[in-house]
Amino acid sequence: MILSFFIQKRSRKLVKLKIGSGIDLGWCTGSIYLPMLKTLVLESVEFCADYNLKMLLPACPALEELEMYDVKGLDSNETVSSASLKNLIIKSSLVSSGSFSFDTPSLVYLGYSDFIPEDYPLANLQNLSEARINISLTDDQVERARFPNEYDDEYDDAVRL
Repeated sequence: MILSFFIQKRSRKLVKLKIGSGIDLGWCTGSIYLPMLKTLVLESVEFCADYNLKMLLPACPALEELEMYDVKGLDSNETVSSASLKNLIIKSSLVSSGSFSFDTPSLVYLGYSDFIPEDYPLANLQNLSEARINISLTDDQVERARFPNEYDDEYDDAVRL
């Protein structure tokens, strides 16, 4: 693929990368290392079972800005983990399930817009100074919030929020 060739050849100098328009990131399994990348924008891309954020973020050790818009194929228990990340924007229109964790000790800005996952087990956001959060409830979560006694306590994410 031309994009794969371009990234591999430019990886030592590439500082900003925007990938979009329905690209499947499955092709890049293990083939990307971007040591100088500071900004990554993912728009309408799809991760596959063999390649996810747990593999992508370590391949970008200098990454400071990550923007993800309508990204598909994230794990049901996803973690954004990066010591260097300072700005993170996640905007999705997909119903999340499972959990979503943030292990981002250097993060200063968080923009998060999505449906509420079942849990946020890890939120390492010690340097966060600004957050813009827009969360939505699924129909099931709204019902559980309205009638909490009719549902098991293990599914009380909407009430707990």
